Amino acid sequence: MAALVLDRLTKHYGDHAAVDTLSLTVADGEFLVLLGPSGCGKTTTLRMIAGFVEASTGQVSLGDRDITREPPHRRNIGVVFQNYALFPHLSVFENVAFGLRRRKRPEAEIKTRVARALGLVRLDAFADRMPKQMSGGQQQRVAIARALVIEPDILLLDEPLSALDAKLRLEVRQELKALQRLLGIATILVTHDQDEAMSLGDRLVVMNAGRVEQIGSPQELYRQPASRFVASFIGRGNFLEGVGAGHRFTTRHGWSLPTARPVDDVATVLIRPEAIHLAPTADADRVPARVALVTYLGPMTEVVLELAGGDRLVAEQASGGWLDRVEPGQDIGAGIPPEAVIGLGAEGATRT
Repeated sequence: MAALVLDRLTKHYGDHAAVDTLSLTVADGEFLVLLGPSGCGKTTTLRMIAGFVEASTGQVSLGDRDITREPPHRRNIGVVFQNYALFPHLSVFENVAFGLRRRKRPEAEIKTRVARALGLVRLDAFADRMPKQMSGGQQQRVAIARALVIEPDILLLDEPLSALDAKLRLEVRQELKALQRLLGIATILVTHDQDEAMSLGDRLVVMNAGRVEQIGSPQELYRQPASRFVASFIGRGNFLEGVGAGHRFTTRHGWSLPTARPVDDVATVLIRPEAIHLAPTADADRVPARVALVTYLGPMTEVVLELAGGDRLVAEQASGGWLDRVEPGQDIGAGIPPEAVIGLGAEGATRT
């Protein structure tokens, strides 16, 4: 069953379409991520779902209810904001209880539900604390508890981890994923962080200039991007320009690569850095390449390569062994399996 349906949802500001005829279905229990650069329309979409922004045209349905024109407090939607939005003068308990008090729930029920919500985010012992006495990660978990305590039909997360440092962001991200799985609640997250999107989302919706570029699982978007925009936004990639014919692509500098799939009329191919196989020397399966730059990244080493004809590649390979001794100016071998060459059509669509 669909938890949420957006039907040709549009938001105009004057002549500018912030969101342009967006149609989308979110399944019960699904974790959906709206991903894209600043100004792409993802936050406006979230705010139209929550009711904070009025849609110009289109429809928002929650379950079997049309909520397009309903005020936010009648939608039964939980929202977690980027800046937590906690009340500094209220205790943790009262912050979490706020939505229930607005709904005039009995005191005994409020105590039970707040205790349960704080238990879910592992803050049972912090009910009497004030927000200023808590870390950023703890405050964010209070905000999540406040959104969950009303037992919402869907949970909306507006870049909820962006204010946290890198280590804490990873910890809260893991907790958020586990909690969403435990509750089985449909969730929509807005982010511009591809790592966050890939690790949390069952499906990703990549947006650009108010429109959807592609919808799919993290694996689908990474391995079969529908456009150069998606390919560059999801992960890193080497883009080579040239001409495709049959199962061979020839770059502008004359390098000819075999491909697993036909690349007739293809003008650009994508090669992911980790798909390039490096070896100390060139051989029948590896072309000669000169090392331009080496960057040690702990478990991985990034190597920038220059090929004889002028093509340039970035490769990633597990650190260790001979690779730890590689230096700029050294000649090595670089192999690219035919299946790693992804052809993008003239309009950016993936070749299938």
